[in-house]
Amino acid sequence: MKRMPTFLNTPARLVTAMVVIVLAVELLIMLLIFEITGKLFLDVWAIADPILLAALTAPAFYILIFRTMRNQQAELEQRLVEMRQKERYQRALLDNFPFAVWLKDTESRFLIVNDGFVRVFGANSADEVAGKNDFDFAPPDLAESYRADDLDVMKSRHKKNFEEEILTGGVRKWFETYKAPVIDDQGVLLGSVGFSRDISQRKHMEHSLASMSEEFQRSIGRELHDNLGQIISAIAYQATAMQNKITATANEKELAADIAFIAAQARKAITECKKLAHGLVPFELESSGLLAALTEYASEISFSHNLTCEFICHNEVDIVDANLELNLFRIVQEAVNNAVRHSGAQQVTISLSLTNNILCISIRDDGSGFSDLEIQREASQGMGLKFMQYRANLIRATLKFNLPAAGGTEVLLEKRGLV
Repeated sequence: MKRMPTFLNTPARLVTAMVVIVLAVELLIMLLIFEITGKLFLDVWAIADPILLAALTAPAFYILIFRTMRNQQAELEQRLVEMRQKERYQRALLDNFPFAVWLKDTESRFLIVNDGFVRVFGANSADEVAGKNDFDFAPPDLAESYRADDLDVMKSRHKKNFEEEILTGGVRKWFETYKAPVIDDQGVLLGSVGFSRDISQRKHMEHSLASMSEEFQRSIGRELHDNLGQIISAIAYQATAMQNKITATANEKELAADIAFIAAQARKAITECKKLAHGLVPFELESSGLLAALTEYASEISFSHNLTCEFICHNEVDIVDANLELNLFRIVQEAVNNAVRHSGAQQVTISLSLTNNILCISIRDDGSGFSDLEIQREASQGMGLKFMQYRANLIRATLKFNLPAAGGTEVLLEKRGLV
């Protein structure tokens, strides 16, 4: 292929050359016509349209066209420069953002990503990512969850903020992710935008604090149960023995009544000590498993708070992971405590079911309930709900707060992949 001459290497020079060629060709045609037809042709042409003839034969007409084309070319070049400058600004903003940022189309294909995304997902460059999807950079299980979140955001047209795992550098780490739909001025869905920031260090600290808290509770519970409880039991036994001896050997009814009172108070202290110890350390959970622990817990709540609390198990569930059992029990415990203390509930139902390898635990009450705004406020300020959410994230479960039409509140936990 022949190369273009150097004097035609710009659009402006090319346009100039074309205009000159057109002028030359038209001039030759006009001279040829004049030579053949003479004055008669000019008369007929002038009568038909003198203005058009003058325009076509006037050099100013072509100069005007040339200047117009030059001006348009200059404006176009200026706009291109401005667009490139704007793109550089946008790219600088994206690449200096401290998180992984991306823009996707409606099929969840990447359109634009920043350097943070390239680093997190181990791509070679941002250009390499364009046109690909999550399955090209993440394991299938994670990619499927990313895709499901995209569809949820685009279908609902609402923003979403959550915690998820991302495989980066060969290690799964926790990230906080924000996703939102992209909608044009006419309301047409264009895709989704999102960013993720690494919160692995924070999650590690939360896990450490939770472990320390759990171990501290276990230590106190065992001390109450094994030491203080035994001492109080001994006091109650000795007081009862003294009462029997006094009653049998002397007629000291008043003294016997005082000792009986001491024994009764000691027995009451034993009951409270056991309740406190069981709250800190669910002994039934350690010895007999989650189902037995929830059954015993529901019975204790009914007795201690003078209300109806029942546990309904729809399926026999065998959970071999002790840590999973503990976190599930603690979530139920916190949800029931909230219902009992804050909602004025008289009926609390704990139900457990396993369907299609999805474990569902529902804690429903007939109390005053919450509004959506109150749930959001409690979730942002209340430590109890924060720990419930933290434990749900720890076992990779979802936690929802529903407001049934009949009233009250339902806390629903769903855990996939139990077996």
